[in-house]
Amino acid sequence: MKNIIFLSVFSLLFAIKANAQTQAELIQQAKTLIGALNETEAYPILVKAIKLNNTNLEALTMASFYANKEGNRQLNNKKRNDYFQASKIFAEAALKQYPSEAEANYVMGVALGRMALIASSKEKIKLSKEIKLLGEKCIQLNPNHAGG
Repeated sequence: MKNIIFLSVFSLLFAIKANAQTQAELIQQAKTLIGALNETEAYPILVKAIKLNNTNLEALTMASFYANKEGNRQLNNKKRNDYFQASKIFAEAALKQYPSEAEANYVMGVALGRMALIASSKEKIKLSKEIKLLGEKCIQLNPNHAGG
């Protein structure tokens, strides 16, 4: 009887551990999905990775970038705007923690660019100036950055 209880507890603990993925595993899983052109499936995995550690530059910038792409696919304006807003939140977090990283500046510029699509004319002008500064900083930090 003790052996059965022990095996049951061991099996339960093993099952819980098997389902618990590290942030690095989640990011790698998202990259694999992106490589297989399953970006829609990758985005929630990146969000899950951020929930494990909201200071990881790679997770924040990837989540911001793919939230933007997913928002751009939406036909429903509310869903589209929600994705754009999420993208901006992830980009702000990345830029706040890593202001000297080209990728953080780049995704913030992309996020603001998407926000400009739904902004008033006056707001578009303001955002365009911010986007220009972010692009320049991205290039200054990494002259070979493809997006910058």
